[in-house]
Amino acid sequence: MFSRSTKYEALAQDDSAQSSREALIVDDSETSSRTGKWVKRSLYDVVLDSILRYSPLVIGVATLCNLFLLLFFSNRPLSTKEYNVHELEQRSVYIGFDKLYSKPTNATYEPITNYPLMVSSVSSKEPQKVFPLWDYRKLSSLGYLPLAENPMRLTPDVIRSIPSARLRYGKCTLVLDIPESNSTDTQDTASDSSSSHSESITLDVYSLDTTQKLDFRQLSWSTKPKRLTRVAKLESVSYGSKKEVVNFPCASTSYQTFEFACSEEGDGDCYVDMIHLSGDVVHIIQSQTI
Repeated sequence: MFSRSTKYEALAQDDSAQSSREALIVDDSETSSRTGKWVKRSLYDVVLDSILRYSPLVIGVATLCNLFLLLFFSNRPLSTKEYNVHELEQRSVYIGFDKLYSKPTNATYEPITNYPLMVSSVSSKEPQKVFPLWDYRKLSSLGYLPLAENPMRLTPDVIRSIPSARLRYGKCTLVLDIPESNSTDTQDTASDSSSSHSESITLDVYSLDTTQKLDFRQLSWSTKPKRLTRVAKLESVSYGSKKEVVNFPCASTSYQTFEFACSEEGDGDCYVDMIHLSGDVVHIIQSQTI
């Protein structure tokens, strides 16, 4: 029986040829090994390519769904009931007053004296003039209060602005207490520049159109707030007299500012020149409301 002869390669005769032969065998094995890895990596790439290809479509669909839901719920009418703001409950600024009114006997508290925080003058003849402030004050539970060391002068062209602190509750009485002209007490004195001005006068008391503190360092006739209402007309004002404006309007937590001026309806000259070191010529008495 005859068979085809097999061709054999000649064996390497030197070391370099033998190394080339071994390298060829190794390359063939690595090629087959890399081929297997290439097949596995291609499946991963196919999946990744599919995800990257369809992800914009998925994001677009989700965005459209969100827009649809937003438009759907924004156009739906609110289920809350309509209400009238005028029917809302009126909150009281006080706590527990209903309990006080319900008791047959209530506690009695002494009136509170509220002194002015600052006093200043303005003149119609000098509309731009800023009168000097009082430099001397006394320490009290309300803070530093001005001492009336400077004369309190009222003439037809000079008026006084008397502001008070914020009031805690309403029912107030404005008091003008002028000491005796012959008083020799160093803490309570009054003076008259001439005997011709010792007769009684008539004063008007106005509330000013302001709810804030006045800047007395810039207060003049041209910058003062305008008159809001005439609170009272004080007649027969003279040394040793005491005038009261009972129960004038003073809302809770309000800042009251008053103006004293010579009344245009008064007879004769209007002139006041007094010194009252105790500082209570003008003050407000706050009384209990229940």
